[in-house]
Amino acid sequence: MIVRLNRPDRIGRAALAGAAAIAVGGGFAQSPFAWVVGLIVGAAVISKRWTLGFFVVLGMTAGLAAQARQPDAGEIASFRIDEEVVAVTDPAPAERGWAFVARVVDGGTKIAILAAERPDAMAGDTIRVSGSMRTRPGRLHRSEVVGWMTARHISLLERAGGVMGAANSVRSRVHGLFAEDVPTGALMRGFLIGDTAAIPEIAIDEMKRAGLVHFVAVSGGNVALFLGAVWLGLGVIPLRPRLRAGLGLAAVVLFVLITRWEPSVVRAGLMIGLVLGGRLAGVPIGGWTALGCAVGAALLVSPELLADVGFQLSVLATSGLMLGSGLWDHRRPRPVWRALAGTLSAQLAVSPLLIASFGSVPAFSAVTNLFAAPLVTAATALGWAATFLNAQVLAAVATWIAAGVLELSRLATSLPQVGIVGVGVMVAAAGALSWRPVVGGVAVATLAAFVMMPAPTTPGPVVVFLDVGQGDAVLVRSASGLVVAVDTGPSPIDYAAALRRQRVSHIDLLVLTHSDADHVGGLDALGGRLTVGQVWRPSFTSDEEWNRLLGGVQSSDEAVRAGATATIDGIRLSVLSPARRFAGDNDGSIVLWIEVDGVSVLLGGDVEAVAQRELPSLRPDILLVPHHGSRTTDTDWLQQTVGGLAVLSYGEGNTFGHPAPEVVAALRDSGVAVYETASGDVVIPLGRRSPVRSSAAVAPAQ
Repeated sequence: MIVRLNRPDRIGRAALAGAAAIAVGGGFAQSPFAWVVGLIVGAAVISKRWTLGFFVVLGMTAGLAAQARQPDAGEIASFRIDEEVVAVTDPAPAERGWAFVARVVDGGTKIAILAAERPDAMAGDTIRVSGSMRTRPGRLHRSEVVGWMTARHISLLERAGGVMGAANSVRSRVHGLFAEDVPTGALMRGFLIGDTAAIPEIAIDEMKRAGLVHFVAVSGGNVALFLGAVWLGLGVIPLRPRLRAGLGLAAVVLFVLITRWEPSVVRAGLMIGLVLGGRLAGVPIGGWTALGCAVGAALLVSPELLADVGFQLSVLATSGLMLGSGLWDHRRPRPVWRALAGTLSAQLAVSPLLIASFGSVPAFSAVTNLFAAPLVTAATALGWAATFLNAQVLAAVATWIAAGVLELSRLATSLPQVGIVGVGVMVAAAGALSWRPVVGGVAVATLAAFVMMPAPTTPGPVVVFLDVGQGDAVLVRSASGLVVAVDTGPSPIDYAAALRRQRVSHIDLLVLTHSDADHVGGLDALGGRLTVGQVWRPSFTSDEEWNRLLGGVQSSDEAVRAGATATIDGIRLSVLSPARRFAGDNDGSIVLWIEVDGVSVLLGGDVEAVAQRELPSLRPDILLVPHHGSRTTDTDWLQQTVGGLAVLSYGEGNTFGHPAPEVVAALRDSGVAVYETASGDVVIPLGRRSPVRSSAAVAPAQ
């Protein structure tokens, strides 16, 4: 059986070689190893490959020019300014407010502008800003800036005109049709214009794990759909082929501006622009030639793209797609096999880079893409139709279809990730499928069974202190599998990963000790994803705040105080605090005593010295040190309370100084075993198998 690979022709090979030479020259020109370029050029000249040497020198020149454009560090200075500037990028959420890049009208230098409120401005708009300026060169939104300005006042002077104004109008129309506060609406923004700012981080993480996140990294497919929508609108007008190609070229420029010249869009736009330009000139340009010329041109203009992971992934995925899309054209039905071959080839092409950058790749992304691609295509096509026609009905249908993509990514997120060995097995299985379908089918089935085999977990009863970074999250699992969860940590991504590690598919009782972000920030990992039986939250707090926090968790909630009790499949829970309202939110945390078959656990949330002194005298077998080991803990109380084992829940390298040295010293002086979640999940069996089972534990009076 002949393997049908779409290899580049002679012109294509020349274009790709030229792009590679430019990349080599540009890369080494920006590194201390520029002398290597001299050796490459010398070897090319000696072997009479003059063209290759020319492209290397061209790339090196572009790299040196890029270095020259970078602002010098100079002397850091602070001063007040009042300037007229043109926005270069759209305002985007930042750590404290909003940030964007602007070009000073008088002088042309670029500065980063930080604003507390979202400015009424888009890229290309002229505005006047006043505030304090600090000269410190850096990068923001892939732009080099000479300083950072904290804006006190921003006023719009003039909206962008021309093509940029048209692009902004289309972008605003998309924002108006698809609401950012609805996950499916935010996803539609990603499909259409690459705006992922409003997509929940847990949804982005699920799409990454499913191998679907590239659908919101706008690239060639999105450009093609946009062009299709434009040409469909022009279909009723009889146009000559060259005029149609010229209008298509203009549409590509418009789309690049709409999507804010993302690296993948620049690559795709240049490729399609070259093909359309060839039609205008009457010169056919093949795909490989277009790819090589597009990559080379992009690197000549912006050599820094060489280090951009998005650009790298775009080039590799396109190469893999073009090379392998016809691999199984001899099989039927051809569209299904072609789609599977294309997605698998693209996945294999980007796998080495994904593993190097992120550590793993989704094992079954080719399959999930096979199901997701038709949904994304339909949603995107309808989304552009809704945008051009300003049709809410079409927008609603597109949003409904996009919900299917989110649901698919949720289902696929539990599928395994593989490393370099797994990718090698995938390549072997694909090869076997090409040559011997039966053998290949068996290989694929064996691979699927192996990688989907669940990892073993400690049987219950057990308590698990989860590694979720700088925060608290605890699981207590009974012998029959019922789960009590206490807090969710700061991040839905980290909490979801921890729940997958412990193979938690439901939560019978969720206890939220208080409303600090490092204890409830992971709640988005539960909304619509896991079944939660009931929620406990502390009394003496704002119902309005808890209604907002628990909006995505479909479960009844109850405000509890000292004296509340429950028993869940042998897990006995007693709330010891709060019994009153405290001045500090931390002291108002739920303090929970848990007992399973004679082994006791005390979870104190973030209670500090005031609330600690009001607790009954206790001595649990296992103590979660309150407030991540902060110095707000009364060390006398800690030494009197800690039993056989203490756990410190904190994130490595946190900026809060947790755990405090005096707390660590108090634990060491007490002679107890100390475990830390910064090193991974802490799993402690309960009941008769517990290593800390002790008759010396002092329980609260009932």
